[in-house]
Amino acid sequence: MKLLSVNLARSLWVVPYIDLNPRGRSLYPIVPLLVDRYKFLKPPQKPEDFDQHQGIKFHEGTYINAQGDSILVNLTILNDALVADTRSSTADCDGFLTDGLAWLAGEHGLSFSEKMVRLRAYVSEVYVSTEYPLRFLNPKLAGFEKLLSSQVSGYGDISYELAAISFGADPKGMIKLAPFRLERAEGVPFSENRYYSAAPLQTEKHLEMLAELERILAG
Repeated sequence: MKLLSVNLARSLWVVPYIDLNPRGRSLYPIVPLLVDRYKFLKPPQKPEDFDQHQGIKFHEGTYINAQGDSILVNLTILNDALVADTRSSTADCDGFLTDGLAWLAGEHGLSFSEKMVRLRAYVSEVYVSTEYPLRFLNPKLAGFEKLLSSQVSGYGDISYELAAISFGADPKGMIKLAPFRLERAEGVPFSENRYYSAAPLQTEKHLEMLAELERILAG
């Protein structure tokens, strides 16, 4: 499985706002400092932009990760959660949130420790290529694909193929998790072997699971 690009890497940290700001300090003076530190090109500006229920959004900032790379980052502040988006990895999202919270705690009177994070949730969306079509899961599927293709007429030369596979989490739990999906990239010829995949996983774990799935397809 070859990684072509990262479409989205997202980290969501559930952190009680009251614990981050135990003495109820006004955070408005910190906003321009945050914008300056991470060079956000599209920060919140109007009064309606500062609604934590809707999310206070900082777009197109720059975070220098542990490897020294400049990473484009978006930040959303909710009532009791922080969301970081990049197109590099969830590790960079986590690094950015850790850096920002440590900076706010060290220099601007807020409180933060790792144990304050009640939950970490992730979204990973990637484009990959593989030489093993999904039909390799079961040889009998090839016959069904041909039969299905033969039944669709009036559209020229049509060729159907198993195009998606999805693994869903049992909804019996309190938290609803998104499925693990691997599917043909929309609007791309099958010959390009381009696939889209989404999972509620850290980026590296997502890629590991895709590699395992490719091993299964390869037989």
